[in-house]
This record gives sequence, structure tokens and C-alpha cells, in this order.
Amino acid sequence: MIIFYSYIMSLEGEEEFIPDYEDIEVPPVAEKPPVSPVRFPPANTLPNSPIPVPVPSQNSKSLHVPGIGPTPNLQVMLTVPKVNKKKRNTKHCPLFNCGISTTHLRRHVVRAHLPWFMQPDTACWTCQVQEECACFLTAKHTAEVVSHPSGAGFSDFNAHRWGFLFNGLLWQLCRRFGLTSIQALLDFVSNSQCFPIVTGEAFFTEELMRMFRYEQDHEASPVGDITSFSISPPTRIVALGHWRILLDLVGRLSYSHQQDLLASSQSLTQAGEVYLPSPQTYMEPTIFFIDSHFHLDSLLWRTQCTDLASLEASTELASSFQLTQAVTNYVFTSSWECLPAQPSMDPRLSWTVGLHPRFVGHVDSFKDTSKFFASLLPTPGCVGLGEIGVDEVGFDQPAIQRQLSFLETVLPLAGQFDKVLVLYCRGPNASTHVRGILRSLQLLHLRIHLVGFSGSFSEAKEWLSVCPNASFGFNSKFLGNPVSEDAAGRLSLSRILLESDSPYLSPDPRWPFNTPWSLYAVAKRISILKNLPLADLAYLTSCNTGALYKI
Repeated sequence: MIIFYSYIMSLEGEEEFIPDYEDIEVPPVAEKPPVSPVRFPPANTLPNSPIPVPVPSQNSKSLHVPGIGPTPNLQVMLTVPKVNKKKRNTKHCPLFNCGISTTHLRRHVVRAHLPWFMQPDTACWTCQVQEECACFLTAKHTAEVVSHPSGAGFSDFNAHRWGFLFNGLLWQLCRRFGLTSIQALLDFVSNSQCFPIVTGEAFFTEELMRMFRYEQDHEASPVGDITSFSISPPTRIVALGHWRILLDLVGRLSYSHQQDLLASSQSLTQAGEVYLPSPQTYMEPTIFFIDSHFHLDSLLWRTQCTDLASLEASTELASSFQLTQAVTNYVFTSSWECLPAQPSMDPRLSWTVGLHPRFVGHVDSFKDTSKFFASLLPTPGCVGLGEIGVDEVGFDQPAIQRQLSFLETVLPLAGQFDKVLVLYCRGPNASTHVRGILRSLQLLHLRIHLVGFSGSFSEAKEWLSVCPNASFGFNSKFLGNPVSEDAAGRLSLSRILLESDSPYLSPDPRWPFNTPWSLYAVAKRISILKNLPLADLAYLTSCNTGALYKI
């Protein structure tokens, strides 16, 4: 028996590890001289002077131990415990029969102690299971489960179903506590203080939208603002769905009753009546949206319509996909004469004025053009400068340099009049050039709308690292583009705008022109990427446009 000390370093050599002491019996090896005993290092060198032991590769059949030599056919398990690693804060599940420690208490409670539908955004509505987060749901049911790739997510129909399932859960709690109505359960929670003390935001935006939908479907006097929900104490029935309130209520039940609650799947009304969903009892909700970028002058010319309302009357989809507001851009010198009369004909319209970079060569004096813009920007209804920018495709270096010179001349107007800067960047170096000019003019703080964004998520992050108030417009150009779809899926929803760029970029080559109502396909795709009902996606992106343009 030969006993030795092995002091092990990490494979990268960056972290030091605790010495590992092992007893290893070395079998006799034929025709090998006897080995001498191992000399123990001095005690004062043990902690800080480890002896490195070479670790064999996967294909190696022997291990060379200092002082012992090669040991063929000897399998040694090297335990490499890491030290000095920052520990993540863990929380204990407060249920007496659980005892789990986790770094994400909310996720644990939702998955282990609440019915599958209580976090509908991350649930599979076909298999009726709860995933840890939306990325797991997408990987499991979009990529692997081919039998129902489109029915797994939280659709508009499932958002309607959720309210009745939630009522069924509340009624089950009422029976366990001997209460006669859901309103009595709300009073019980308030009187018993079964609610957490929350000083900040208690709900995520997606949860607020779901609560708002519930109010519209089930309350006689629904709230008019999604920010009016409170849980400290809860003032509305739907606020009982907060996971901390449900956790407190579940903790007051016996283990068998907890298991019954976990399997809750009954659909009821607030009055306790059974609800049986069917295609005849549910109609798709009307979806309202804002088109953040289109060209009214070109659209009316191509369609031969007199105004936007007459075009809307001839569009079949307009009844269920309703345009509430829109921002029209006047970027051609021939259309500047339409301002401000043409957009003023429809109260839903706001407008911007600019010069598309492809037509910078059509103006003789940049200073005169800048003065013309300055005369229009203070006009009521004008909300932005643009679109302007850099287009490197099809232009030589002198033409690109002229575009950059024009930008340097007119960009300060956006800061002077506090308008949104509508930017068009196309080409490998276009974004870099524009950010450089913004930095040199100290205009990185401007509100920016990057129209027709088709870049990667890393490019979007680069923009946000320099211009924190930038938003990204997605149109039909991103459909089917894996790079752009990845960016839309990973970007924060608060940065996403819907834009048609009509009459250009028709999503169907059979259509001679595009319209704002063709945004339905774009909105539908982003709602799938974000795992949100289409109506909620349209509402939230409309809020983004309204906040950016202050309309």
C-alpha cells in the first residue's frame, strides 16, 4: 500500500482547489524496479504549494503519478471540488411538506404547488403541463412535439379559457375554507392578511394584460387601467391570482387538499356555474393596433383612394384588425407639398418629415432643406424627423459621404424640437457611421425609431448600449428571416414596434401593394415568438409606439 498526497489544480490553471487525499493500491508491475516511498511535503507548504498531477486525456490508459511513475490500467477518479465560487442565494419553500431550497421560489411554486394553468404564458395548453420558462416550452413543443406545434402556446382562445379555469380554482378554495362566494374569498384574504407587502411593481406586464382581459370578460364594472391592480391588500378578484397569495392559501390546506387543488381543471363562472367552451360561444376579439411607420402619400397614389378611411372601408380584415393610430412619413421631395394638409384629414394620423437617404442627391442645398424641416417640425401633428439615414447599397463612396454630410446638417433638429429620430440604416457600415455622428453631436439620448430593422440580436444590443432610447421597427421583411426572428424573440417587448412601411414590402408577392392591415401577419409571428396572445401583443406594441412618439 502506497499512500500519497495529490494536490490538484483546475484544468485551466486559474483556480486553486482543496487537496484531495486518496489511498491507492498499485498492483505489482512485471519487470519494473521498486519505487521509493513518497516524500511528504512540509506541512507549511500544504495549503499553498500543491503538486500538480497531470490528468490523462480521454484516450489515455495510464496515469503518471509523481514519485510513483506510470501506472498502467489503473483507473483513478479525480474529484475536483471548486472553491472560492460565489454561492447563489437560495430560498426555502414555506410549505411544511415540501422543504425544497431553490434560487427561483416563484418558478418552484408555480410548477410544484399550483395548477398547470396559473402561469399560462409558460404552459402547454395541449398537454396541460407547466414548463420552467418560455424557452423550455418553445424547445419542447415547437421543436420536438410536431403533433401540436401551434396549439401549445397561450393563444387568444386560451386567454379566454384561462378566466374560467381561474374561477374554478377560486371556487375550490372557497369550498375548502367554507366560503359561499369568490367575493367572500377576497374578503377572507384581506381580513386574514394572506397577502405580501409589496412596495414596487407586483405584476409583470403580461400578467397585467391577462388580468385586464379577465376584468373585461367576468366583471360587471371592469377597471379601465391595467396599472390599477393591487395586492397589498388585493382590491380585485383577479389579484387573488398572485402567486404569493395563492401560496399562503395553499399552505393553510392539508396535504391531500393541496394535491386536489393541484389537479384543478374545472371551468366555472364567477357565480359558480359550469362553463363548457365551444366554438359557438367564443368569438375572436377585435384587435387594435398602431402602425408606427408607413407612407400615406404613396399608398393613396398606388390605390387611387382619396383618403385612408376609403381604403379601410374596402379592406376585409379592417373589421377585426382595427387601426387606431398611425405615423405616416413624408420622405420624398415631391410629397412635401402635401404637408400638413393631407395627414390632417384623418385624426388618427401623426406625421414625420425627412428625406430618404437614396434621394439626398436630389437636393442642392442642405442648409435650405434643414431650414425647411425646421419650419415644419413645430407644426401640430408632426412627431418626428425622418426617415433619414445611410443607404450603402448601390452607392459609391462619394455618394455615401454626401449622405453622411446631410445627416450632420439635419440631425440637431431632432434634439432642438424634441422629436423622434426616424433612422434608416442599410449596409455593412451604415449603423456604425450613424452612431458615430450621433456621438460626435452628443445626441445619443434622442428617442430613436430604427425602421425596417433586420439585423441580429447582437446588433440590437450594440445600438442599445450606445443609444438607450432606441426602439426597433419590424415589418414583413423579417418574416422567414431566422436572424431577424431571433432578434425579435430575444429583444425586450418594450423595444418592439409594428410597422407596415406600406405601400412597400407586401408580405404576399401576389398583392400589388402593402397596407397597414397587412401587419396582421407580422404581429401574429411576433406573438408566437413571444408566446403571447395576438391581442396582447398588438396592445403592448401600440403602447410602445404611443410612448415613443407621445401620441
